[in-house]
Parts: sequence; structure tokens; C-alpha cells
Amino acid sequence: MRQSILSTLLITGFILSLSIGNAASTNLNSTVLSIYGNIEGQKDSQKDPVEFDLASLANLETTTFTTKQPWTEDAREYTGVRISTLLDHVGAKSYEFEALASNEYQFILNNIDFEKYPILIAYKLDGEFLDTRKLGPLLIVFPFDDYPELLTEKNKAASVWQLIEMRVL
Repeated sequence: MRQSILSTLLITGFILSLSIGNAASTNLNSTVLSIYGNIEGQKDSQKDPVEFDLASLANLETTTFTTKQPWTEDAREYTGVRISTLLDHVGAKSYEFEALASNEYQFILNNIDFEKYPILIAYKLDGEFLDTRKLGPLLIVFPFDDYPELLTEKNKAASVWQLIEMRVL
């Protein structure tokens, strides 16, 4: 009986610690994205980037679509801010930028019509905030199902996971 109670307490503690960990990983007030480079009004943008937490990203115009990604078996629902909306919001002088992930993966996104295609900086997957175990907290997502012409090797590589920085070129 004593062992059963101890087992129940240990399992309950483990589940509680997972819940607390998930809540901490979706802290809405921590900086998740820095944008610098060719931005209106920036004197030394690398030293003074425009920073976003999840709450400030969620306050921008939201877009949601469902699509299958090359690395998933099923279509999933992604919610975030369109790249064109985000770049316009910060006063970017160009829609060309280098995306940098937390694992130091870098990719330059250029020659993409961000006005035509609703390509997202996604912060939610199936209604839940992304965390690092789900490729987050931010992920560049292309609407491959709605626009099959976007399904190219270059755009697959541009689907940057764990995005932390954008350098406008």
C-alpha cells in the first residue's frame, strides 16, 4: 500500500513538472524574434534590433491555414503572422532577408512574392503555442497545399524551424 501511494505521488509529480515545463516554454513575454538590418529609422540596427515576444506577434494581424509539410504525414493547422505583414510592421526596406535558427541554421529568403503568398512566421500548431519540441517557438511555414508551385527544394529549405532572427537585406 505504501509503495502504491509513493508510486502515485511520483507519477503525479512527474506529470506536474511536465505541465510546468510546457507553461514556461510558452512564456508570452520573452523575446522570441529579433529583426535587424535594412529597416527604416534604424541607425545601428544590429545593436538595436526590433524585438518581438509571442504576445506582440499575436497582436499583429493573424493568419491561419491548414497544410501538409514535407516532414509531416498529415495536414496541420498553423497560425501566425504573414511575413509581409511583419516586415511592413517593422519598416523593412526589402522583402529579402536572412533567417537564423537557434541551431545556427541560416537561409536567405529572396525572390518570393510575400504579398501573393501567405507565408507565415507561425507561433501556433493546431491551436497550441509551438515549443522547441515542436520546432518552435517560431517556424516559417509555406502553404504548400494551397499553392503547390511553392513546393520546391529551395522553399523546403527556407522552412526554418526554431527561428530566432531575421536580418533584412
